[in-house]
This record gives sequence, structure tokens and C-alpha cells, in this order.
Amino acid sequence: MFTCSKMLLLGTLTVCILAFAIGCDQPDDVVTLDSSAYVTLNPERLPSNPEGTMYELWVANETDTLSLGQFGYDYDASNFLTNSNTDRPEEGTFFIGVDIDEYDAVFVSVEPTLNDDETSPASIMLLDLIANPTIELVVPLTDSLWAATLRFNLKSTSDGIDASNDGRSIWFSNFRTTTEALVDTTTVTWTLDSGAYVPDTIIIHDTSVVGITAIVIDSVLEPIGSLDAIDSLWRDIIRFDSVISIDSTDYYPTTLQLTYTTASADFTAERFSQDDFEIPNLQAFGWKYKGWVVSDAIPGAAVGNMTLPAWRFLSPIIEDFDGGLMTTGVFYNIGLPDNDNPFLDTLFRNPPRTPQFPGEDFLTNLPAGLGTMPYLPGNGGHVFISLEPEFYSDSTNFPLIAYIGDMAPFGMIVDARDLGFQLKGMTYTNDAFRGYPIITVTIDKF
Repeated sequence: MFTCSKMLLLGTLTVCILAFAIGCDQPDDVVTLDSSAYVTLNPERLPSNPEGTMYELWVANETDTLSLGQFGYDYDASNFLTNSNTDRPEEGTFFIGVDIDEYDAVFVSVEPTLNDDETSPASIMLLDLIANPTIELVVPLTDSLWAATLRFNLKSTSDGIDASNDGRSIWFSNFRTTTEALVDTTTVTWTLDSGAYVPDTIIIHDTSVVGITAIVIDSVLEPIGSLDAIDSLWRDIIRFDSVISIDSTDYYPTTLQLTYTTASADFTAERFSQDDFEIPNLQAFGWKYKGWVVSDAIPGAAVGNMTLPAWRFLSPIIEDFDGGLMTTGVFYNIGLPDNDNPFLDTLFRNPPRTPQFPGEDFLTNLPAGLGTMPYLPGNGGHVFISLEPEFYSDSTNFPLIAYIGDMAPFGMIVDARDLGFQLKGMTYTNDAFRGYPIITVTIDKF
């Protein structure tokens, strides 16, 4: 029976499957007396299941899910495996002993080998409707993944205006600078109302007075960018309209006439934006996104190495992958910050200023042996985003690379900061050599 979480998961599954299944030819009437079937899987670009994970085949309808069995997969040998990593006798064929027409969908999930819930899928990886004897399982919302546009920039933010650190950061957004004018109060003068009595015991000096009855804090914009250089010209001003003595029995009210002088100065504003970036949130299917950088500048022994996708040809998309690997963090929504930022410069401002988007400044608390990161002159590497099961956590990526791009050459760091570099989407399924996995499923009823 369904738990509440499973109802939500399969409800989402059904809606999304129906969305991309519209337009497919389906029989008007299905009449069958078959009570059993063999379900055979023919994968393309299916990654070898990482250590600690297994694949599992399921069928489902609106009220039930049924597991047809777990399996591992060896991409290099194209072999199906058992839980003990030996060749599976039935290879890619699975048996279902009930009428498969009672179910609406078939899908493959990724499951943890430890503490797995045997009655419920963990992360639904590939799916389709059971509409014909031959169907194709694809990653949920593949069309939306492929239509997305993603960029990254290398502007360091948490270190204030220290441009020398640009290139040691990765933020998944556009970045641009604009020149804007700031108007603020520079001086305040006042005169006393000549008709009011002021006792000698009340001393007025600077902007400190006795018995303030009304104050207004002047609007002040926190210095940004080049404005830091003229910070001394801008100050917090306390505005007050009247001052009353602390003993109204002995003293008359005293009124101040105030005059404010203002000035304008140009400053450089930093603008991080997502523009039209749109990638679907796949959390309902049990998935998260994770940003990464792999670079020769990173010692692999200190942090980990990249796990390659199940592609027949890596070049020219992935050429420099032998360096170390570090993550920028986990996120679900490209328009919100990711889960953690352990490497920010927290000394300059606390809390540090960062864009409201996924990414990281690699400035402090780096692993032992890791210096300038992620860029060093003469070093190659890549920036990429992987799709990861919700339960999966490792020093390396899950082998589903959604978007990838080259690390910026030294001479283009400023361009990357001001314009952003585009990441290439790798979620398509119509290329025999690279892209996301697909499984052709053949159903033989008897």
C-alpha cells in the first residue's frame, strides 16, 4: 500500500508522464487475457551503478507500485549484474507474474544498498507509460532539462572589492556591472529658535542634544564596489526636528531649525541575475543538482576525482578530467542559493555578501595542499552540474552530467566575470555517443 510520500511521488510521476506522452499513438481498446509477462531492458549510455547503489525496475499505477527486481550494470561490458556484482543469469529480462495491463507506468530507480525501503522507490531515474509493447524510458522532464540555458561567472564576492581573487569563484548566474548615482547627506547645520528660552545647563555640541523627542535615520546605502574607496565621504546622519529639555517644569521647549546638504557620486553596482535560466526542480522524483569544478590546479589526492559519464566518446566535451574535483554545493532551484558555502571569506563581512544563486567562493578553509582554486595559469578543467539521487553523498559526482563547460582561460577571466560562460546541456537522448541514458523496454505477454 502507498505511504503519503509515495502517493505524492507517484502522483507527480503520473502527471509528468502524461505531459510528455500526449500525442503518442495508443490503442483505443486493450483486451487481453494475459496474466504474466517478460520485461526486457536494452540500455544505452546507462552508467555503471556507483558503489553503494543499485538499480531497480518497477511498474506502477495510481494506487500501487510493484518491484520486478534490483540489478547492477557494467557499462564497459554491457552486462547486467546481481547484488553481489556477478553476471545476472537473466541479463536484462525480468518476470512479472500478474497482468501488466493493470499498471500505467514502468520505471527504473536508483536505490541505496543500505537501509533501502523495499516497498518504495528512492530516486526515479528513467520512466515511461506502458502504452505499447515497446517503450522508451527517459529521465523525468528531459525536454525541460534540454531546453534550459545555464551560465557561470568567476566573480569573487565575499572578499569585498578585491578583484585579484576573481577566478577563484564559481557562481551559476550571469554577472554584469552598472554605474549608478548615489545621493546622500554630507553635512547638517542648525540654528536655535530665537524666541525660545535655553538654560545654560543645556549644552548642545556636535549632533548630541538633550531630550530628543523625534529622530529619523537618514537613508544610507551600504558601500558597494568602487564606492568603498570613497566610504569616508558618506556617513550615518541622525535627523531630528525638535529638542525638549528633560525638565519641562523649569525649561521652555527649544526648537532647532535644521539644514541638510546633499551630494551625488557615481558608484559601480554588481548585478548577478538568472535572466531566462530555467531548469526543472526534480526533487519530487528524488533528485538534486550538484555543482562541481574539476581542475589540474586541484590535487586529486586531497579531495577526489571526477566520475565520467557513460559516453562512448568524451572528446571534445570532456578533455581535462584528471585533476582534482571539488563541489560548489547542492541545490534544487537554480534561482536560490545552494545548501552550503564553506569556503567563503567570512572576515571581510559577517555575514558575507554572496549572490542569491548557487555557487561558491573558494577563498578560505580549503583542503590541505590546495592553493589558488579553481584557476591557475596553464591549468585546464571544467565546470559542470550533475544530477544526483537525494540519498547519494560522495566526494565524487554521480555519473549523470547535466551541464558542462570549460574552465575560463586566464585572458578571459574578466569576460567570464562580466558576461558569463555558457554550460552545454548534455541531457539529450538522440546521440549514440553521448548524452543522457535511455532504456528501450520490450514487453512480451503470455
